[in-house]
Amino acid sequence: MARYLSQMCAMDDLIGQAIGALESSGLMERTLVLFVSDNGVSYPGNKSTLYDRGVGSPCILWDPRTDARGDDMSLVSSIDYAPTLLAAAGLSDPQLAGIPLGQGQRDAVFAEMFWHKDEVGMRAVRTQRWKYIVNTSLEPVGAGEVSEDWEEALEDRPWAAPRTPFELYDLDEDPHEQTNLVAQEPDLVKMLHGRLVEHAEETDDAGSLPPLPMDE
Repeated sequence: MARYLSQMCAMDDLIGQAIGALESSGLMERTLVLFVSDNGVSYPGNKSTLYDRGVGSPCILWDPRTDARGDDMSLVSSIDYAPTLLAAAGLSDPQLAGIPLGQGQRDAVFAEMFWHKDEVGMRAVRTQRWKYIVNTSLEPVGAGEVSEDWEEALEDRPWAAPRTPFELYDLDEDPHEQTNLVAQEPDLVKMLHGRLVEHAEETDDAGSLPPLPMDE
């Protein structure tokens, strides 16, 4: 953890140098700055999972053309970054599926995992309130972790247990995604599963989604 935090300090210093160079050269007021990161740290339940700790990442946008400041809790997908930068340059590409930041609202974002260190097949759809995950592989979530320091410890931890095929979390009440509500919300599960199926068809997803128990 100390090494991880020291890396964040180094990153902060490097970003400060880049911003300082823009300011000293007089380019800051006509430069769009977008700060994003890779996925979460490689601790159990983070990287290589579709929980918010694994797929959520910072997105900080500096746009000198607007006076808007503050936090925006809108849903954003990484596929939105390229259209955002093109739009800032007065360009567009109809083949890009993303939405330029500030030019539309998403009601849901999608995430997937295929393989990392081992097979960790997962698909997910996230709305502002709900996260629905379909596990196409039931291997323990720890199997895909890249931090070898954890491998022995995983044997005696809850995340070493086989996964359940379907997971549903109320992010308002359960932000750490600990209580699976699949059994309590069958209608919501069916609707969100349908959204995943539609997304898989639209994106030509090669992975197979298992049918819901009520559909079998």
